[in-house]
Amino acid sequence: MPADSGDGDSSLRGELGALKHPRLWLVYLAIALVQGGMMAAYSYVAPLLTERAGLATAVVPLAMLGYGVGALAGISFGGRLGDGQPYATLIPATAVTAAVLAAITLWATNSAMAVILVVLLGAAGISTNPILVGEVVRIAGPGRALSMALATSAFQVGGGWLSGRRRKDADTPTPSPARQRLADRFDVSLPVNQRKLDATDALAHMAEDAGMTLIEMAIAFALNHPAVTSVIIGPRTLDHLESQLPAADVVLPPVVLNRIDEIVTPGTVINPADSSFVNPALQPAARRR
Repeated sequence: MPADSGDGDSSLRGELGALKHPRLWLVYLAIALVQGGMMAAYSYVAPLLTERAGLATAVVPLAMLGYGVGALAGISFGGRLGDGQPYATLIPATAVTAAVLAAITLWATNSAMAVILVVLLGAAGISTNPILVGEVVRIAGPGRALSMALATSAFQVGGGWLSGRRRKDADTPTPSPARQRLADRFDVSLPVNQRKLDATDALAHMAEDAGMTLIEMAIAFALNHPAVTSVIIGPRTLDHLESQLPAADVVLPPVVLNRIDEIVTPGTVINPADSSFVNPALQPAARRR
C-alpha cells in the first residue's frame, strides 16, 4: 500500500473534491467489474461442484479450503508485485481471472478440473484487490476516508429495497441483467416480493411521518442495532451519497424502533431468497426484544 501521511484535507469539501478525479471512478468501475465477475461464480461454487461436476457434498468444504489458500496466495502475491508495478500486475491478473471464469463455463463438468478452477478463482480474483485499493489511495491522496469508503462500496452488491426507489405507487425500475438473473429476489410480480413492497411502503410512510427519508431511516436502523459496528453504504452517484450521509446523525427514538418491529418482526426474512446464511445476531437470543 502507498504511504499515507494522514495530512490530507479531511473536511467535507476536501473529501468531495478528491472524487473529481476521473481516474478514481475508473478504478471504482474496475473494482465493481472484477469483483462482480468473480463473485458471480463464487456465489454458485456449491451447486457448481455438486450438480455440474458431480462431486459429493462433503467435497465442497475441502474445495473452499483450497479457494481460501488460493486467495491468501493471490492477495499476498498481488500486493507485493502491485505495490511497485500496479498496472503491469493488475492487467494480467484481470486477464487470468477472465480466463478462469471462461474455463469454469466450459470445463467445470470435470470433477478434478472444477476443484482446480475454484482454487485458481480465489488466487486470480482476489489478487487484484490490494492493487485496486492501493490505486484509490494513490489517486485520491492521503487521509481520504470517503474515497476509501466508496472503494469498499464498489466491492458490494446491494438490493436497494430500502433506498426509496421501490414503492407500490411508483413505476417499477427496469431491472438490470444482474437483477433479471435474480428474479426470485427482485421480480415484483411474485407474491413474496409483493409482501416486501407492502413492508417497504409502510416503512416509507412511517419515515415521512418521522421527518426523514426511507434511506436515512434504514441506515440509522442498522446503526442502532447493538450487533452492528459500522454500516457499508453503496452509492453509485453523488446524489446517492448526499442522500445517505445525513443518516449518520439520525437517532431513532424507541417509538420509531417499536413501529419498525411491528411492520417487520425482528429476525424475519420476508423472502427466504434474500438470506444467504443464518446470522447469529438475528437469532432470538440476540434480539432487542
